[in-house]
Amino acid sequence: MSQEETLHAIVLRRFEAGDADRRLTLLTLEQGKLDAIAKGARKAGSRLTGMSEPLMLGSLQLARGKRLRYVTQSQPIQAFPGLREDLERLMPALALAELYAALAPYEQPVPELFELLVRSLHALEGHPEPLTAAVWAEARLLVEAGFAPELSACVDTAESPSGPVWLLSPTAGGLVSPETARRYNDAFSAAKEAVIGWRRISELEAPPAHLRRAAQCVLAMAPFWREVCGVPLPAHEAWVRELHLGEGGMEPRGAV
Repeated sequence: MSQEETLHAIVLRRFEAGDADRRLTLLTLEQGKLDAIAKGARKAGSRLTGMSEPLMLGSLQLARGKRLRYVTQSQPIQAFPGLREDLERLMPALALAELYAALAPYEQPVPELFELLVRSLHALEGHPEPLTAAVWAEARLLVEAGFAPELSACVDTAESPSGPVWLLSPTAGGLVSPETARRYNDAFSAAKEAVIGWRRISELEAPPAHLRRAAQCVLAMAPFWREVCGVPLPAHEAWVRELHLGEGGMEPRGAV
């Protein structure tokens, strides 16, 4: 092995590998998204065990082999214990990490995404309303990644929506009018208040103290994440299902 380097990293995902190893997907400050092998991380007493858990923030020393990178040393910086002790915080945090794993480019520095994820995890850990923090974190990620939908006017006609229920289409890229919604097979309806809340929170640099219809905001964003990411999102879908059940079965409805 050669080319050792020390990077600031957040563990986005981990997978079992071999008899005792873990394969990690990392978001690093210096080089963007990377994959690395933590050899022996599943062995009792391994110094890599804790640092190879999802949502860990730390300093990792990586050695580059012929095809793979290997974690040789690690120094935890932040474990976010408040996330791990509360399922209402852990589920959206894991869902958020999954979105970053899907969106972040490999081996391209994206310091703005790294810093946003750190702030988002702190918000999810400490905010008195974790669901409000989660909506803010996802809305800001859409903005920073360049995928924020149009939530002020119809993408086709530029007309402002009216009425208590608005129509959205991920393939269209945001709001659609009743007249143009039939062009899009994925058009669905969402409460006006939820869409306005999503739009306003996406403009904030920190989550507000409270957000009305926060769960409905997440349900409205979910189809956009499926369109943007284009890969399975099991952790995110599991969290969305929990919110769907908590809302009494309410979910975005098809427009046609």
